[in-house]
Amino acid sequence: MNWEALYTDTIVLLPAYGRDYTSATDAEFAFLSNRDFMCELSGKYANLSDLKNLLPSVQHAKLRYNKRSLSTTVDIPNNP
Repeated sequence: MNWEALYTDTIVLLPAYGRDYTSATDAEFAFLSNRDFMCELSGKYANLSDLKNLLPSVQHAKLRYNKRSLSTTVDIPNNP
């Protein structure tokens, strides 16, 4: 399956490995600290570095947290 074909400019990510975050701040910090998340559509694991390299067209990450009941959207920083 072609990853890039699944996503436009926003990707929805779930905490990986049974983790959960109780606040948007915690989820954003984890994402920007390169922690793994699971892609909602594909089920594949990815972190910020992976997204920059594999999906350069994706500009935003919608992070689910609080038992997947809430979400926050963060901009994916440009590659240096």
